[in-house]
Amino acid sequence: MKQVREKHIRINMVKRISAVILLCLIGAGLYAGYVRWNMSFIVGTTCAGFLFALIIFFNTKGYKKPKQHTPSVPVYHPDAVPFHEQAGNDRLLLCIHGFPSTPGDFHRSWPLVQARGWDMAGPLLPGCGTHPRDLISTTWWDYLEYVKIEYIRYRKIYKTVCLVGSSMGGSLALAVGEDFCKVPELKPAGVATIGSPAVINAWLRHGIVMNPLGYCARMIGWLCRSIGADYEDQNRVGEDGDGNWKGYVGIFPRQAWTLQAGLSQMEKRLPEIDCPVFISHARYDKVVPHKNSLVIAEGVSSEHIQMYIANMDTFKHAHHNLVLYDSQREKVWSAILDFFETYSV
Repeated sequence: MKQVREKHIRINMVKRISAVILLCLIGAGLYAGYVRWNMSFIVGTTCAGFLFALIIFFNTKGYKKPKQHTPSVPVYHPDAVPFHEQAGNDRLLLCIHGFPSTPGDFHRSWPLVQARGWDMAGPLLPGCGTHPRDLISTTWWDYLEYVKIEYIRYRKIYKTVCLVGSSMGGSLALAVGEDFCKVPELKPAGVATIGSPAVINAWLRHGIVMNPLGYCARMIGWLCRSIGADYEDQNRVGEDGDGNWKGYVGIFPRQAWTLQAGLSQMEKRLPEIDCPVFISHARYDKVVPHKNSLVIAEGVSSEHIQMYIANMDTFKHAHHNLVLYDSQREKVWSAILDFFETYSV
């Protein structure tokens, strides 16, 4: 808990320093306008400063969840269905897909997992796999609540349950670990992340900026609920298995903001995780900077932590979801299962 308090202090210090810098900039502009320019410059500088402050406030204040939307259309692709593959084992991998993907990212790996003596399940996150309009009414907290319900359900059935998540799914797996690591009867046997973010934009603290527009995502979401939202081209052919990805394309500003807010909460609680943690990431991930893997490794309190960093210089794809790629799938699963079978079972 001391580590958590120290992180809170550092975050508050960053906010205070940012406020001081903002006030200094406004003051410098006012002084420069008074000394060298005219009143219109002073007014313009002051208005710009207040507008900047308003944007920052609007994009960081508390979030009120929108009214839940009930999906009204069928699943659009066979990959977009939840699955539970059973082979009579007493240990399960609960696999959580990313945003806005489908369980198919993991389902194609079932033969590899089955051969190692594990059962496998993959829930379909709220709003995914049906129509983009079903996604725009969802939030990080909807995804987290659903994963927690699924985890508790399977935890009552299996002796051993390990969480595996790709991209945002790995972040959700960590958040579930934070909630249950201190509950003996619900403690996860292990957590594995694959290209997962710990933060969206944290330049001052970690030197990570995934998307500068994230700083004003909430304001953009207020103006438009989505930009270019559609299905991925079903006939797309990608190298190294990249064409197997099925999900939505486009920009979802409100969901991006709730993801940013949810990750902020998740990062603060990383020290509460003390189960074995496996962290995999591509060195040149074009979606989630690989520095996130270091944030996770340094944040958790686990005795057993292992990292897998993939190099895929010869490919031009996103280098993101490692279990999706033909060149990495077997290597990553072998490393994850070796780790779980050593420290979690």
